[in-house]
Amino acid sequence: MTIIKLCTIIDYPRPECIQAIKDTHDISVCIAMITRDHKDNAQAIGHMLGIVSPKYLGVCTRVELDEMTEEQLCLAIMTNNIFARVTPEHKI
Repeated sequence: MTIIKLCTIIDYPRPECIQAIKDTHDISVCIAMITRDHKDNAQAIGHMLGIVSPKYLGVCTRVELDEMTEEQLCLAIMTNNIFARVTPEHKI
């Protein structure tokens, strides 16, 4: 079997979304992104949106969240603002 063609699709964030996030930085609101996307994809979108910063560099995944104690989960929420490959239960 030979791969003949590989195609990728990216869904860029809407410009008004990027502006809304910029506006929230001015009033010290922390934005979190919770997505089913792959970790690398989620981080790339986070960069596009402007939610990745020196304070929030990491991305937590479903597997990592499932292995955390409640104390570790509280710390992860305070130090990460991108959560990737999560299930609907994680969003709650």
